[in-house]
Amino acid sequence: AYTAEGGQLISQFWKEVTHVEDVAPAIGSVVFATFFASLATYGTSRVDAVNRIFVFGLVATFIGLVGVGLPMVKASNLLDHSDFGRVYPPVISIGILSFGAQNVVPTLLQYLNYDPLKTRQAILIGSLLPLILYTIWEAVFLGLIDASNVDGSKMEVMSVLGQVGGPIVTDLVEVFSLCAIGSSMAGVSVSLVDFFQDAIRIFSKEMPNQSQSTMPVSEGDGLPRTTITRMLAAALALGPPVILA
Repeated sequence: AYTAEGGQLISQFWKEVTHVEDVAPAIGSVVFATFFASLATYGTSRVDAVNRIFVFGLVATFIGLVGVGLPMVKASNLLDHSDFGRVYPPVISIGILSFGAQNVVPTLLQYLNYDPLKTRQAILIGSLLPLILYTIWEAVFLGLIDASNVDGSKMEVMSVLGQVGGPIVTDLVEVFSLCAIGSSMAGVSVSLVDFFQDAIRIFSKEMPNQSQSTMPVSEGDGLPRTTITRMLAAALALGPPVILA
């Protein structure tokens, strides 16, 4: 999903910048996945540096969009049509899916030098902050559109915001979408690459001639074996999503 959406965003961005024909979304997906695969190959520290840029852009554009939409929120849209009885049982499936991001925990633990306290803090803050931001955005989203209007949609919300904020809202939405996809892809890609790297190491240890397979490659022989392993892991992790996208 990240790869496909990232490809769409890159294709759209290329058209707006160059004013030429659309780039095929498949090509955009390849560019998108290759960028994050190269980052993941260099390790978590490189991914973290780039992810900070995405998060900064995400927060900045979020503040801009909420700043435009918040004054137009109507409390009646939030309260008059609320039905909390519909939260359960559908919320169970949503709660289960929310644990999908926990695949990054092993990578996070390793990056924080196996410090359990820092890891718990990172998980807690990293989970609460998106929850708070998402709750605010949902309040703006639902507060702008009358629930009695069956045609209410995301595009209608963007239309209302655009009428007040002008073309800048469209640009903010595009940057926000790119940063949201980028920050999510950064964590997913590095965790998957780490997973496949561990799998390759386990597999290589079970093969015959273990001493030869685990011997490091000298600088004169080419790339270090660790780099080659991570490149292979990146291909295994991000290759299938590109094909499916």
